[in-house]
Amino acid sequence: MVPTRMVESTADHVLANRTSWDADAEEWVERGRLLWEADRITWGIWGVPEEELGLLPDVDGHDAVELGCGTAYVSSWLARRGARPVGLDNSSRQLATARRFQDGFSVPFPLVHADAERPPFADASFDLAVSEYGAAIWCDPYRWIPEAARILRPGGLLAFLGHSYLAMLTFPPEDLPATERLQRDHFGMHRFDWPDADGAVEFAIPHGEMIRLLRRSGFVVEDLLEVRAPDGAETPTDPLATAEWSRRWPVEEAWQRGGRAEAQVTPVVSRAASRSHSTRNSAIDVSGRSRSIASNPRRPIVSRRTDPLAASEAIRGALVITAISPITSPAERTARTRRCPSGSRRITIT
Repeated sequence: MVPTRMVESTADHVLANRTSWDADAEEWVERGRLLWEADRITWGIWGVPEEELGLLPDVDGHDAVELGCGTAYVSSWLARRGARPVGLDNSSRQLATARRFQDGFSVPFPLVHADAERPPFADASFDLAVSEYGAAIWCDPYRWIPEAARILRPGGLLAFLGHSYLAMLTFPPEDLPATERLQRDHFGMHRFDWPDADGAVEFAIPHGEMIRLLRRSGFVVEDLLEVRAPDGAETPTDPLATAEWSRRWPVEEAWQRGGRAEAQVTPVVSRAASRSHSTRNSAIDVSGRSRSIASNPRRPIVSRRTDPLAASEAIRGALVITAISPITSPAERTARTRRCPSGSRRITIT
């Protein structure tokens, strides 16, 4: 059972992050455009190619949701590879940018303005849930991970990338980049209020607690990928960490959580790997056996279709705005929702 105080203490962060990202949206337009233009899927601040990191399965023909999509470049990559994505974000201005890119690149898919801790989707709506620096760091894991489990079909995959646990311990209190000293406690880490980020709030929990949370949510942990800066990497402007730091320690990590169980929690199988653009190592599973990870073949998503959400069927290609207060009760949320003629469950509410 998650301590009540941990959940109740974060009731204000959704509005705070919405305000912060709306104010900062213009700063991310050009980067979003470059990523929309890219044919190759790359991840994180070092642009690690998907063929190196191997986060995604074969997505062709599957329903996907990007939780905290921002300008929705990941969703655009999925759409071009045959998936049926839905992009969800807390910032209306970020979604407005995404909509302009959809028009400019002729890649339509639904965009939903909502909180990933309260996604307005029916149970078992998607085969894949993905987040790069979206829900992964801006949402309370005790809320959004169980919700991701709820909206995934049995056999679906959850994959996300964000700051590493180690980086969160070494970021200085009021500035970047990461340091070579521990700046805060391991025990009790959960919510991070950054005084220089216009009230923005991030979240991170230790690996052990993350694994326990995944088990409670019904996930199998397939991989923990600790991303290493490639040889020859240059420190970016306003970096989370220098290239030298990131060659020694991971500033980013990605989790793969797959095979959501039909019934009770499936026993966790966890393997950890340190990867760069140019190297492959071995991983040790929980039984202690060494396994080669030199290749990461695409495994199919096991999909059991139930009653798919209208957002992935009836309203595909439309901009969908859902007005949900971060502290709205279920009764209030229902009262603020109406059914539209197309059959979608959520539509713009003013």
